[in-house]
Amino acid sequence: MKKRHCWPEGHWNWPVQLVHKHGLRCGEMIWVGGQVDMTPDGQVLNHGDLALQTRRVMGHVARVLEDLDCDLEDLVTLLAFYVDDGSVDRAAFLKTVGACLVPGSRVTVTAVPVPWLAYRGLAVEIEGYAMRRKDGARMPRRHAPPYLGSPLPPPFVQGICVGRMIFLSAQLPISVTGSVFFPGDVLAQTRLVMAQASRILGHFGAGLADVVKINRWYAGGAGIADFLSQPSVADSHTRGDQRRPYGIVGESITYERVSSSFAGQQIHSVIMNMPPGYRSERIRHEGEEFEFVLSGSVTSEIEGQTLVLEAGDSVHYRSNRPHCLWNHSCEPARVLWVGTLDLFEEGGGNAGQGGRHSSRSPAEVEPTTREKTHE
Repeated sequence: MKKRHCWPEGHWNWPVQLVHKHGLRCGEMIWVGGQVDMTPDGQVLNHGDLALQTRRVMGHVARVLEDLDCDLEDLVTLLAFYVDDGSVDRAAFLKTVGACLVPGSRVTVTAVPVPWLAYRGLAVEIEGYAMRRKDGARMPRRHAPPYLGSPLPPPFVQGICVGRMIFLSAQLPISVTGSVFFPGDVLAQTRLVMAQASRILGHFGAGLADVVKINRWYAGGAGIADFLSQPSVADSHTRGDQRRPYGIVGESITYERVSSSFAGQQIHSVIMNMPPGYRSERIRHEGEEFEFVLSGSVTSEIEGQTLVLEAGDSVHYRSNRPHCLWNHSCEPARVLWVGTLDLFEEGGGNAGQGGRHSSRSPAEVEPTTREKTHE
């Protein structure tokens, strides 16, 4: 597809040489790269002034959109990183952002507090997506009602459907009064925000199976073990009638652990119970892996080449080749996965980077971008 890049005349620049552009348009989709309050020669302006930088940054967003033949009214989602030492009121920050939008706008938003940004004095960085038809016409949009998700000040909405795309605002485990649900319990909070996301998607006739991208942020030191109730295997063997299936919140696939844990181990293994239609994300990482189909039928894709595997078939490959696996059939499939990736975070290595069986880890803050596939 044809792409258009833009760099508005006199626009700010980084103090280091980069090949990035400020905006990109491809068909109906427009992306605005992270905007900050800096000069064309890379000097930070208005050091530490969150409100003033926010207004100037939103002005930069508007200029990038204008260069791509659209405007703030076409925005569908914003992602804002703002410096917070614990004293910033999130709702007040969002109201400052919202005041920069066109009256009557409805936009999804994710606001992520961070301890600092790239350069001293930067207080906020904002990026966004917009949508407009190639003929210049605005695209109709539908919004989800506010009660379906975590509280947001206007003009922000829980979800928005434009064309075949659905965007969700960040979902947090907080009440309308600002109190936190399940303090410190990342698993319970994850279940809650995934349920909120599911309700919002349901408003548009979609569901979690339609998700194509999840961004997640969670507090300090959490890893796979915090999101999964994973069984440990102390013995060198497992019994088929004694393995306890487990899964990732929001995923339809479940797993059975079959590898044990001991000093110096090099391989890890699970049985994947794949429901009809389940597809992992296409990823690559260091190491190697082997898959053996126990029952059913699946499609293995490695570097764009597809291979249908029936019960009794197997595939072995280097994991640095882009790969994914999906159940193309109408029946469940069981696949034995063996690989060098440290799935259980028991031996260091690539823990937490995810193999096919862990295509994404949910989190307590979960902005999402999804495509509507139910017509």
